[in-house]
Amino acid sequence: DETQKTSPLIRSLTAFDGVAVIVGMIIGTGIFASPGVILGQVQQVGVALAVWVIGGLLAIIGGLCFAELGTALPSTGGEYVYVAELHPIFSFSFMWTSFFCIKSGAVAIVSLIFARYFGSILISDLDINTNVDSDYRIKLLAITAIIGCSSLNIIGVEWVAKVQRAFLVSKIAAIAFVMLMGLYSVTFGGTWPIA
Repeated sequence: DETQKTSPLIRSLTAFDGVAVIVGMIIGTGIFASPGVILGQVQQVGVALAVWVIGGLLAIIGGLCFAELGTALPSTGGEYVYVAELHPIFSFSFMWTSFFCIKSGAVAIVSLIFARYFGSILISDLDINTNVDSDYRIKLLAITAIIGCSSLNIIGVEWVAKVQRAFLVSKIAAIAFVMLMGLYSVTFGGTWPIA
């Protein structure tokens, strides 16, 4: 019998790359898509802000739990390793559920949100007052985004890190722009002259 040699994963990401990945997961596309939905449901700005604060606190608690698990179980594999500590059948079930439902659903939602925003810039005759998700061009754009991201992951982690850094900077710039427009709106009473 020939024993298989396993090579350890090469640690090629920097601390900034790690921060870019974590911040990119936390400041996802939902921050640009869900505030209007939340405000529409609660009908009050103060309550909507409270929802965001509570959600932020829950995200911090979840992050701290994962940090504790990561230091207690420093093996490669993330969630799989943590759930495997309960019983292997749970980790097996969790990974297949993640593959078929959880992660694939999240990728589909994120790619559709990306396609909505990018499509509204790219496609000149797109009617944003209708259900844009049913437009075949938006679906094609979302599929292209998924294939592009998958291809990037196949090429290598260094390229993913570069793209993640660029997205981190653009997300922070977009959020800063929204905050500045909010301050402008509160101070001068509207953003129509700028828009």
